[in-house]
Amino acid sequence: MMKRMESMVVVLGLTLWGGSDVKGVVRYVDIDATGSNNGSSWCDAYTNLSFALFIASFAGDELRVAQGTYKPTTGTDRTLTFTMYDDVEAYGGYAGCGAIDPDARDISAFVTIMSGEINTASVTDNSYHVVTASGVANTAILDGFTITKGYADGSGGNSNGAGIYNVSGDPVIRNCTITDNFAATDAGGMFNDDSLAVIENCTFSLNVGDFGGAMICLNDSNITITDCVFDRNEASVTGGAIDLLQSSPVISGSACRFEGNETPGAGGAIAFKGGSGDVMISDCEFIDNIAGSVGGAIAASTDFGFFEIFLDDCVFTRNSARDGGAVYMNNPNAKITLCEFVDNEATPAKGSGFGGALWIDIQGSLIDIEINNCLIVGNTAKDDGGGVYFFPTTANGPDPVLANCTIADNTALNGNGGGVFHRRTDPIVQNCVL
Repeated sequence: MMKRMESMVVVLGLTLWGGSDVKGVVRYVDIDATGSNNGSSWCDAYTNLSFALFIASFAGDELRVAQGTYKPTTGTDRTLTFTMYDDVEAYGGYAGCGAIDPDARDISAFVTIMSGEINTASVTDNSYHVVTASGVANTAILDGFTITKGYADGSGGNSNGAGIYNVSGDPVIRNCTITDNFAATDAGGMFNDDSLAVIENCTFSLNVGDFGGAMICLNDSNITITDCVFDRNEASVTGGAIDLLQSSPVISGSACRFEGNETPGAGGAIAFKGGSGDVMISDCEFIDNIAGSVGGAIAASTDFGFFEIFLDDCVFTRNSARDGGAVYMNNPNAKITLCEFVDNEATPAKGSGFGGALWIDIQGSLIDIEINNCLIVGNTAKDDGGGVYFFPTTANGPDPVLANCTIADNTALNGNGGGVFHRRTDPIVQNCVL
């Protein structure tokens, strides 16, 4: 009946939805259901998730989706995608028809997959975008899905956001795993442009892109990321996990972790480029991230003016880069509080290596640098600044503040300043252990 869902969706919608007077009901989706295919119960569930999302958009229905693998089309059109809609909340992870308790929900046990693997086993004919969230309000919710196998190798927008593509949308993405997606340009996992998206308790893993392996945020995409894991994502240019351009995200949560992300450029985990914005990162762990250039975990710089970055209660362990083994900052106002920097390295095989834990480059007299209540221990630089490297590019630069810190057992292998190296500035050191 639904062999040509894409061309018959309006007619089928009028038939299966049941009328426009029904508001905000629960509808069911189960790819293995064999009943009436009208979404009224688990065994009469819709079997096509794209169709169910469309029908739910008329009345703002809630969708409950059973375990299984769903694809945006049964055909070969790579432009087709799972579309999010205002007022539609979709929840995956249900046991579904035939289970002892079909309403049982466990997103780990009853995995619900949105897959872009629509054609052959080759990835090169997969969907450009598995999910599209463009233009939606924050009433569009996706909760409890695995989003995978997007392959954005097309032109224009079809080269970005293989997992989730989002322009001017403010979706809520919660309890999802975004994994194994590829973008030829920006963000294998999630592309955000002019967005206020909310992303909670999600895992981004094994995604690949040029800029931002897992995610990119452009043009005032001031998104909120809470309790998310970014694991083994790769970017071929900058931002192994996340690339930020003129955006001011808030990244936080006790479960927040960036681990094993990598780029040959800047920012093994996060690269921030842009002015007049704030970046706020708190309660996050950065472990074993690698940048071939600067900022093993975080690289923050701008050609557009000053910016502010706040790092609070974060842990940086075993990150590595050419310069700034954990963090590299160029022209910031920075407040780093209650952070730990342990066993990070700026020890490239070739060339110089400065700032085992931190490299801070100061270019203007209005810059304010404060490092408070931090532990900087066991870091290594090939050259100067085993722990911290301050390098104002202008004479008589501002004096950074180091207060209530422990700076110990850091090493400058071939240079000066095992703990702290400074040039053209006089750090203010208060109540520190060195």
